[in-house]
Amino acid sequence: NGASSKTKLSHYITRERTYGGPGYEYANAVVVAPDGGYVLAGSTTSFGPAQAFLIKVDEYGNLLWQNAYGGSLVVIIRSLAVTPDGGYIMAGQTGSDDIMDAYFVRVDGSGNLLWEMKYDDGIGIAMAMSAIAGPDGGCVAVGWTANNYSNEEHYEYAWIMKIDDSGEIVWMTPLDDTLDIEGLSPYSVTTTSDGGYLVLDMYFRIVKLDGDGNILWQKEIDVEGLGHIRSVVTAPDGGYVAAGWSYPDGSDSADVLVVKFDESGNKEWMKFFGGNRRDVAYHITRASDGGYIVAGATFSFGSGYPSDAYLLKVNEFGELVWQRTYGQDDNANGAESVAVAPDGGYIVGARVFVGGFGPSDFWLIKTDPNGEL
Repeated sequence: NGASSKTKLSHYITRERTYGGPGYEYANAVVVAPDGGYVLAGSTTSFGPAQAFLIKVDEYGNLLWQNAYGGSLVVIIRSLAVTPDGGYIMAGQTGSDDIMDAYFVRVDGSGNLLWEMKYDDGIGIAMAMSAIAGPDGGCVAVGWTANNYSNEEHYEYAWIMKIDDSGEIVWMTPLDDTLDIEGLSPYSVTTTSDGGYLVLDMYFRIVKLDGDGNILWQKEIDVEGLGHIRSVVTAPDGGYVAAGWSYPDGSDSADVLVVKFDESGNKEWMKFFGGNRRDVAYHITRASDGGYIVAGATFSFGSGYPSDAYLLKVNEFGELVWQRTYGQDDNANGAESVAVAPDGGYIVGARVFVGGFGPSDFWLIKTDPNGEL
């Protein structure tokens, strides 16, 4: 099934813009700015070694400011959240090939650096995969730590930590040491209706914790075929909806996967979307008028090569409402993040590789509520 037909809503602001310098820019997250406009976060090599890169644009996509953060070591930013005071916190990693620290950057609403924090327990590699803002201005983050591969015996563990507004660790809970699940790879975290946290790992496993980081329960989601889960959001009924991709029925090509489970971790429904080639989802959020919006990349629809950015809307039961593709000639495109814009449309943080494999830019897509430009 191809992308659905277009219904243009002319009174909404819709546009697309790219941002970047002579190097590579990788946009991994987008949020709506509290004072208007949008903020994209990722990494850039246009100012030397890869650094954290944060840009602010107005509602029309005009650049207001941009800042790079980090030193002489490589920085990869994976997550961005708005803090209660109107600032931002980024999470990712920094270091070299065999020595890596989890990395957190806190800035004010104008992008001015407030603090940076690195975490590593000394065994080699640590990465923060996802972070959500805390009510006190800090964040709750998930990630994993491993020794470097030069050691004879490989060792790794997953963790969740709370960081306060000064960049100090309030608590940290190792997940693998207390669970029956081995090799946990957390990719996403969300708040729960009772003030706790839900952690989802990429291999369809979930962990529920209370607000102090104590583990309450763990479960594995039964999924058809192999695949990855990348993002989770809390549902209005207190359950959760997650998105990623899977290879159902022994297929050689991935399909977008969207799965709903209740507040106790029991699966309620599971849906697959895509065509006869590879289609994946990187992020999910609740839609402006009910249901959910999923962002990712498709090789099946649109230009088909190398890939197009992919946006889908599903209703509360996981049934497809519409799907859209966005491409730029023969460039490789992918949507990494999506948020609801103040006018009910959607803002998509994406990246585009010039000529399919060349330097990449931040790519911002603003659609109407039907996903149209």
